[in-house]
Amino acid sequence: MSNLSQVGGLSTGVYVQDANPLLEETQLNTDISLVDENLPINEETGRQGSVFFTVQDGDGAIRYTRNGSFTLDGQGYLTTSSGHYVLNENNERIKLDSDQFTVAENGVILEGNVQTARIPSLVNLVLTPLSS
Repeated sequence: MSNLSQVGGLSTGVYVQDANPLLEETQLNTDISLVDENLPINEETGRQGSVFFTVQDGDGAIRYTRNGSFTLDGQGYLTTSSGHYVLNENNERIKLDSDQFTVAENGVILEGNVQTARIPSLVNLVLTPLSS
């Protein structure tokens, strides 16, 4: 993953669904949006790529999603609404002390001034979609 370049930004407190590309302000720190910018065009399809969050399902399989409506589970792990764990740049579960964190544009999660984790901006054109 070290050859990936910055292609989009991350924002907290907003939520977006693919069907409606407009961002909706939620005021929730656990809602994180992916903003596709400067993504290359796939020469075979003529379509622009997308940026995805990496998550782990209940069976331990790695999946990808654009849905950034996250929450903290009872143990402090950042999860999807389906309970899939959000993974950091090392494919490890992201554990936080509280929902009082910020996410920098480069994906770094800060609790106060301490870096807790980093959410990678993963560009991937062939994906296993997450079923809801």
